[in-house]
Formats: sequence, C-alpha cells, structure tokens
Amino acid sequence: MWQKVTIAAKSFAWQQMTVVAVAEEKGREGIMVSEKMTLSQLMDILSSLLKAFVMGEVKYDCVSGKTAEFLLMRDRKLFAKQFVMFLANDARFILSGLKVACAPYYPGQVVTGWAFWKGPSNGDGLQGDEERDQISLALQQVDFERVEFVGGRAGGTNGEDRLNYLRKMGRPIFGSTVCAGLLEDLRLCQNKADSVLEKIYDHTQLTYIDFPGDVIRTEEADRMITFLRRDAPGVWSVHCRTLKGVFRSDHVSAVSKFKIP
Repeated sequence: MWQKVTIAAKSFAWQQMTVVAVAEEKGREGIMVSEKMTLSQLMDILSSLLKAFVMGEVKYDCVSGKTAEFLLMRDRKLFAKQFVMFLANDARFILSGLKVACAPYYPGQVVTGWAFWKGPSNGDGLQGDEERDQISLALQQVDFERVEFVGGRAGGTNGEDRLNYLRKMGRPIFGSTVCAGLLEDLRLCQNKADSVLEKIYDHTQLTYIDFPGDVIRTEEADRMITFLRRDAPGVWSVHCRTLKGVFRSDHVSAVSKFKIP
C-alpha cells in the first residue's frame, strides 16, 4: 500500500528529498476512519499537497524567497502547531481583527424609486413586510470570523433558487447594512490593507461577495441584491444584481456560520 516517491528539488538547498506517499484513493475503500486524525492520514495530506506543487497544479512562486527562508528558520514545533490549527479549522485560515460595524443602507438614495421589496416574491413588491433578514438587520456589528462564504453549484444556479437554498440552511443571511459597513470600514482605513475586506481577500482570494439578506425592488419591479466587487488592491465597489440571473460557484454569499436558535 505504501510507496516511496522521490521528488527532485528545484529551489531548495539540497538536491533531492524523499517523502512517503499512500496509494491512490481507490485503494482506500473500506478503510475505517478514526475519530482523530492518524499519522498516516497526516502523511496522506502532506503527500497530496506536495503532488499538487510538483505537478504544477498550484503555483508557489507568489511566495518571496525571503518568506521561504523565514519559514525554514522559524521554530519547527511552533510552525507544526500552527499547521495543525489550520487543519483543525477545516483547512480555513483563522482570521483576526474582523469586526465591522453595520451601516445604514437606503436603496432610494442609490437610485430614485428603489426600495426594499415588500410582500411575497411573486407579488408586486409594494405591499406587506419588507423582505429583509431580521437578525442581520438588528445587528450593530458583525464578526467575520463567524461568517461563512457560501458558493453555488458548479454549473451555476438561478438567483431565486440560490436565495431559497440559503434560507433552508436556517442561518442568518447578511444584508445591505453589513455590505455598507464593510465599505465604510474600507473608507475609514488609511492603510487599505488593514481593512476587513482586504484581510478577507488576503486569506480567501475572494473578489466577489453578495449580501442576499435584503431584497431590493427597482421601479421596474425587478428583485435585486447588493454585492461587493474587488476592482484593484484596496479598491472595492458596491453593485446590485438581479435575482433572475445565474449565480456561479465563485459568487459567494455572506452567511452566519451558526444556525438561528
């Protein structure tokens, strides 16, 4: 089951290194999965990562040589602990300093005649309660360490179907006040790299985030939601898009990680 794979090193100080790799996935059928990660599973993860780099599936030349030297020289035990924390968080980065104050958002100030949709989605949008996520609306602050960015199906999905799917998750769906808060945080940061939006980008590479907790009505009775787009380093812009359109898998929505009590 186990085999040795010798990988020729290119940018390392030594010429070769040998790693232990496990057999292909088909050879793992029927294996009992333990409650805690085993050493063999850890080796499997590391081998899979190395294979992705060697096969050219993931580029690593975006990391500077100075950073590489720093990582090689730092405390091995501390580095290993941080890597384990990364794995324990479902291979997602643990971000810090991601709290944002919500800010008011008025559709009518964006485009004359726009307002929040009222009543059922198949109505005229003029009568009934505003279609807004009440938990998101009541928030004064959002901690983006507690936010999940939910994408759609690989082939894309209709916006209304996407919204229904998010609601069935039973979690708060963040709306326009959270979107406005992120933009205000960006505006107030003298160094844009310190903004929450740029920190999110640095760790996720996301250039699009939508906020379907609030549905907006246009004068033509179209149903719209707000989204943010990264146009350049430190530059984000707010837009609205129709729920009639197709949402790709990389069109992520900001949703709480936790279900409504």
